[in-house]
Amino acid sequence: MIVLYEWRRQVTPAVLPAERVIGAMRTGLRYVRYAPALRAVMVRTVAFVFGASATWAMLPIIARWQLGLGAAGFGLLLAWFGSGAVIGGAMLSRIQRRFSHDYIMYGATILFSAITIELAFTHDLIVASFVLAIGGAAWVCGFTVLNVAAQLSVPRWVQGRALAVYQVAVQGGLAGASALWGAIGNRWGLQIAMGCGALSLLVGLVTYGWRLACADEIKTDPVELWPHPEVALKIDPYSGPALVTVEYRINPARTEEFIDVMHHQRLTRLRDGAVYWGLFVDTNHPDRFLEHFVSETWVEHLRLHERLIASDVLYEQQAKSFHLGGALPITHFISADAMLSHKAPINSQDDAAGESREDAAQKDLPAKKSAT
Repeated sequence: MIVLYEWRRQVTPAVLPAERVIGAMRTGLRYVRYAPALRAVMVRTVAFVFGASATWAMLPIIARWQLGLGAAGFGLLLAWFGSGAVIGGAMLSRIQRRFSHDYIMYGATILFSAITIELAFTHDLIVASFVLAIGGAAWVCGFTVLNVAAQLSVPRWVQGRALAVYQVAVQGGLAGASALWGAIGNRWGLQIAMGCGALSLLVGLVTYGWRLACADEIKTDPVELWPHPEVALKIDPYSGPALVTVEYRINPARTEEFIDVMHHQRLTRLRDGAVYWGLFVDTNHPDRFLEHFVSETWVEHLRLHERLIASDVLYEQQAKSFHLGGALPITHFISADAMLSHKAPINSQDDAAGESREDAAQKDLPAKKSAT
């Protein structure tokens, strides 16, 4: 707390106005939805927490009924778990030099599954203490890897919101799954509940298709790839929606390759704040493609310009490489309704002349009617 209090962070002045609370929450959830690396971390976290929570749910019952311990004995078991966690944390740097995050998570899952089974059947305090120490090491190694992967997979502008969703997954998974294991233990017994928890951990190994290495590979440094658009209208920052179109002229023989690259562009646009994205081809000119995406407000679109990260540059360059010609034609639109309160002022002389012409037309109207 003292270190945080004394910390003097260098504040970068903001160009755009601050985000509103509800909109910022929606943006954070949208980022989690469309960020593959962060989704991989979330899936792996839930898979581990769901099965591992059986030990936490059943440990008081194990201490009381299997080991015959009271409050002090239960505290001793937790102390052994904590001691193992300290040892595991001290060894983690050496382990990381030899194994990837995915392999560390794989080993932590298997170890915790084994200690869950052992705790379900042991009646010896020494054995239980030793097993919990191993479990503490596996727990801290696994969660340290997950925490690091969650932080590395998101850029600074959304880091707080993304990590909040990650913490909800951790704590919510512990709470919900613990209630489930408690209900199973109450109905079918402690060993069945612990066995199901261990089995759930092993089944969770199928989630290793979601690689944590994806988070390590992401480069989250911000880049200024797009300058803010120049506009001729006075636009209220909170008016919208805003529509952006990008026209591509490509070689029709490379259509499939182009569409595959544009699917990555879709994730980038939606992840950074767009609410809709589409890619269309001209039915009369198969070489002409039109990408368009929509932001809720004009300022949200401007924020999208500032949210690009270094990993996005590769896909941007790949998409542009398909374009045959010079610069990409990019057009910005704002909802016409947003301009109702920003009409251009009318010259007073022209206004008076207009009123005179209108009066003359009204006077001449009966004569025209009778002539008709």
